[in-house]
Amino acid sequence: MALLAIWIIFLPLQSSVAGPTALELQRALGSPDVERFRLADGLSVTAIYAGEETCRLALSWWALELSIGGKGKALPAEAIEDFLDRFAPVEARGDLIRGIVFNTEIGHETYEHVHIARSYNPDKTVSELEIQFLSTECKLLFSEKGASGGSSRRQ
Repeated sequence: MALLAIWIIFLPLQSSVAGPTALELQRALGSPDVERFRLADGLSVTAIYAGEETCRLALSWWALELSIGGKGKALPAEAIEDFLDRFAPVEARGDLIRGIVFNTEIGHETYEHVHIARSYNPDKTVSELEIQFLSTECKLLFSEKGASGGSSRRQ
């Protein structure tokens, strides 16, 4: 009877199996082509790669469950400016090809080297910010041919 009581006490501890670590997954599967980084204050950055090159960065609210999560919640203006200054500074964007064009709730800016998209809330605050880099490798990744058949895994 005492053995049964000990077994019941430790059952919850032993029934939860820890998943593999990130390092174990990388050893088994190779480097990821998508990563998500948690930032302070509930923000996150999702990165998509083509080989060693970063092709897309998205700043949004962290939402663990698969739901609309942070949709509708405004990103802090300071976080937006810091994100753009760090990863797509004005001097690195190249010439402006097409200024902000609104497509429903999304605003687009296209430069020589980057495409910047902002998702807007009904009150015109920004709910998500995305930078897409326009290198040849990234264009191939996001083209139909690259997205369906090409390898985008970092080695």
